[in-house]
Amino acid sequence: MQVTWTLLFAWPIAVPGNTQDKDPVVSEQKLTAGIIIRIAVFYPAGCHDLVKVKILHEDSQLFPLNKGTWLTGDDGEVGGWMWHELTPGRNKLKVLASSPGTAYSHNVIARVNELPPATKIFEPLIKVAMKVGQRLGLL
Repeated sequence: MQVTWTLLFAWPIAVPGNTQDKDPVVSEQKLTAGIIIRIAVFYPAGCHDLVKVKILHEDSQLFPLNKGTWLTGDDGEVGGWMWHELTPGRNKLKVLASSPGTAYSHNVIARVNELPPATKIFEPLIKVAMKVGQRLGLL
């Protein structure tokens, strides 16, 4: 019997040039019920911090953590650790992306790491381990 402890979801988002914040590209992704432990967005070279992304769960901003802000990046991944539970029927994320002032389209990749629901019993231990890892600069 094979046991998978984490699931990785990844999907591309095509952002046309000069997509405005008030009319962003919307990409919805249905995940499995479980616990999100990490969210990241990969920005290819050439985005120059002009392509913006935010991730919502049920119309509440999940990432970045500062509400009303956007992620930006260039030639790398921008991400963070968290503990956010998705339940059956409430397991869809919405990615909003914009690129005001850009002349070219860009493709970014959203990535989500998720634990299966059974790991919820380990929540206190995992949260402590995540805090220790962050303080040590490992996460």
